[in-house]
Amino acid sequence: MKRYIMTILALFFLANMLYAQSNEATINQKNDGHQASIEQVGNINEAVIDQLGYNDIAEITQDGIDNYANIWQGNEGYHTGTTWNARSYVDQEGNENVALVTQRLWTGSQRSRSFINQDGEENHAEQELTNGARANIDQLGSSNEAYQFLNTNYRINIGVIDQEGDNNWAEQIQGSSDLTTKIYQFGDDNEAKSDQSGTGHMSKIAQGAEAHDWPAIESFSNFAEITQSDSYNTATIGQWGDGNDATIMQSADDNTANVFQFGDANTANVTQSAQ
Repeated sequence: MKRYIMTILALFFLANMLYAQSNEATINQKNDGHQASIEQVGNINEAVIDQLGYNDIAEITQDGIDNYANIWQGNEGYHTGTTWNARSYVDQEGNENVALVTQRLWTGSQRSRSFINQDGEENHAEQELTNGARANIDQLGSSNEAYQFLNTNYRINIGVIDQEGDNNWAEQIQGSSDLTTKIYQFGDDNEAKSDQSGTGHMSKIAQGAEAHDWPAIESFSNFAEITQSDSYNTATIGQWGDGNDATIMQSADDNTANVFQFGDANTANVTQSAQ
């Protein structure tokens, strides 16, 4: 009898261990005003939220190793229609995290937001947003990668990437209209790129962070590139130390370019075409 009870207890604890180490959750919502929230603790977590409608909110929180979070808001999930004024939040703590957010927004959207926060090593974050979206990626840890793809035909797109420490790489690409994009990186092997095409651009890269009143200086092997085309462009690159390299290329209309580099093997290339 005692052996039987011990066997039952062993199976119980094994089942709970397996449950804690491999979580999967999926939420599909259609129509307006929904809120979806997934919270996972443990390893090999997977969370998917798929929403179609107006004023929807999606939130994923994961704590563990090998986390995967995917939020779709808009037409690709249900293959019809677009969404308006969506909100999405991804918060991941641990290693080998992947966060993907896609918002396909109606052209009247102006209050949609997407936030990704990752704390750990080997993190990967991606945001693809259209029309009126504001995107923010904040990564703290080693071997981080962050990508933002923003495209609008109507409202202002704003993208911010903030990274601190170790093997960082950031890329922002924006399509058309009134665009703003910012990248801040604080230390180690940083690379940053911003690519904009269409009217009313602003772009800012600071590696070694803090920016115009300087301090914060970790820096190291930095490279920054800004490419902007057509209409009233503005570009700023900062870089405070170590093997810095900066390139700004702007073509046509009201271009302004600022490059600041302090210390070590700095190189700067700025090309601006005539109006």
